[in-house]
Amino acid sequence: MSKASSEVIRWRCLDGLAWSLLLLSAVVYLPRAGRTYLGDLDLMYMVPVLLGAMFSYRLGNVCWEEGMAGEGGRLWAAWLSLMGLAPFVSWWQRCSDSLYLAIGAMVALGVLGWALLELVAAVSGLAAARSIRRLRREALVARVLLLYLLLIPILALSITFALSSLSGMTPLPSDWLRSWRIIPSWGRGLLSYCPLV
Repeated sequence: MSKASSEVIRWRCLDGLAWSLLLLSAVVYLPRAGRTYLGDLDLMYMVPVLLGAMFSYRLGNVCWEEGMAGEGGRLWAAWLSLMGLAPFVSWWQRCSDSLYLAIGAMVALGVLGWALLELVAAVSGLAAARSIRRLRREALVARVLLLYLLLIPILALSITFALSSLSGMTPLPSDWLRSWRIIPSWGRGLLSYCPLV
């Protein structure tokens, strides 16, 4: 494969990943999109996750051929893990008293953060290789926002839940869901969209 064609494939794969994330946001957060009649999430949000995994696999193959196996391999592993764990979020919403499903949903959210971080790292590596300073700077800002607005809050929630479980004061996972529903819709949107912006 020529260098020019692999460059085109790489940028198209990154575009495809960006569109997958946009479609995932639309399915999860737009009113009535991706919802069942009972208001819970349907598994329709798995379509953009599968598309993202497909694009990350193709991007990983191009990186492998160019001798950058680490970048593509980590991105593919993150999206493959996300593809396997993403259904737990919908299942937990339907059966919110299950501790197993709550833990699976929390792990899925953490893996989503990892997949986004790997995507930002791939963009940063591409920008560094092509000496695109502005894109590299924006990738750094996106990495900081992902860490402080998504991964650290999820980690704090996980540690709090683990400590309360060890001390015998485990809140029911349905308490989390009730607390989330108390937040006004504009607040939920703000909290949800901040990491993706």
